[in-house]
Amino acid sequence: MPDESAPRESSANEARDYEPPSLVWLGPLVDLTRFGGTVDADGVTQADSPSDRALKEDFGPVDTADVLAGVVKMPIERWRYRGDRATHIGPMAQDFAAVFGVGGDDRVIHNLDASGVALAAIQALAAEVSELRAQLKRLS
Repeated sequence: MPDESAPRESSANEARDYEPPSLVWLGPLVDLTRFGGTVDADGVTQADSPSDRALKEDFGPVDTADVLAGVVKMPIERWRYRGDRATHIGPMAQDFAAVFGVGGDDRVIHNLDASGVALAAIQALAAEVSELRAQLKRLS
């Protein structure tokens, strides 16, 4: 008889044995967000977030150096969702909200915000690399 307490491998077609976190209410954007169409290897439906400029307002500049400094100081941890065997690496939503002040609350990190922070940090790093290259060129 197989050991029922031993972890078992699950296939991509098998139902997950835990409840994933609930989706965030998107309000009027729900009709603009496409659910379905893309399903990953674990059977999780992927969602596309609307990002059309015409849907947005209150534009403002981003200090990419400040964003990079926030990324550097924000704790990044390895963790698991309760009841799930899969491990993940990333920040806690509370830390993300405290550092960047974006999103609707401090319990969810929206993919758009995570992507925006990552892209801003990349721009800041690219600027630093460019400046270091210019300094090196002046010294040689």
